[in-house]
Amino acid sequence: MLTNNCTTGRNDRLYKRGDGVCTYIRNDLKPKVLLKSQGDAAHPEYIFIEIQASLQKCLVAIVYKPPKAGHLSDLEIPLTNLLPQYEHVLVFGDFNTNLLALKSNGTKQLCNMLEAFNLKILPLNPTHHTATTETLIDLIITNNPDRIVTSGQLPVPGISAHDLIFAEYSLQCPKAAAKFITYRDLEHVDDDQLISDAMELPWHTIFNLVTVDEKLTAAFNNMVIQLFDKHAPLRKRNATHRPAPWMTDSIRNLMASRDAAYRKYRHDKSEENFYIYKKIRNRTTQNIRNAKRRHALCLVDPSITPRYLYHGIFDSSIYVTCRE
Repeated sequence: MLTNNCTTGRNDRLYKRGDGVCTYIRNDLKPKVLLKSQGDAAHPEYIFIEIQASLQKCLVAIVYKPPKAGHLSDLEIPLTNLLPQYEHVLVFGDFNTNLLALKSNGTKQLCNMLEAFNLKILPLNPTHHTATTETLIDLIITNNPDRIVTSGQLPVPGISAHDLIFAEYSLQCPKAAAKFITYRDLEHVDDDQLISDAMELPWHTIFNLVTVDEKLTAAFNNMVIQLFDKHAPLRKRNATHRPAPWMTDSIRNLMASRDAAYRKYRHDKSEENFYIYKKIRNRTTQNIRNAKRRHALCLVDPSITPRYLYHGIFDSSIYVTCRE
């Protein structure tokens, strides 16, 4: 599936809603899916993807091992077959194996397997936080730790109890192509001058035309566009952020309160602080979900049936209205 300038690679869990692994990679890196797991909840889930930057190829793997799943050896076969073909290897994932518990059998098995493939685990602090525990289960693994420019983790209280892990790998990559959008600035239109100019246009000429198409395209549209070009000319700018029309100041304030409560809880892990953070987090999540739902309803005319939406049969002749 293509989304803007990126490609989404998915390997969903079979016979169950949720779970699975996913990648989101720029198209100019030429992502190519090499191997996927079978989506069985009793086994680790993974997706191996090749990316190419200039003449260099890199193997990227996303792994998720469910908490009660065994069969870590399932990863040995794809690693054995793929690693010799790539100079650069990066593995990210939730292994549900606490590396802080050095004496556990799961930790020993994972470390021994990675050592056999000459793969190194980058140092991180605990990445999963609950009211009572902190564990290091989300890992960044590579065969070239010297190529890592930066790596670390960021709290994402609005999304998960897991920290967001990241790594910057030194690999000559093509520069992402700039994306430009064209728009009209309608907020700063002088309404009085617009009405004055509109009154001077020869609207009566529309009635002298024969067909409806001529009246619309040859006359009416041209005069309306003429007004737009004068009072709100087309502008072009570089789109650096995806629009979020559903975002409001109240939601931004809630998100700031949520993050502040999370930082306070991380500093002082009392039950009271955790309860306050969880309450604000749930409220923020619900408000965001409701705002997105309201915005989606505004974009769709209630007269359009689900069948038309699914098959994309309707065209521009169907009007889109906003419901209050």
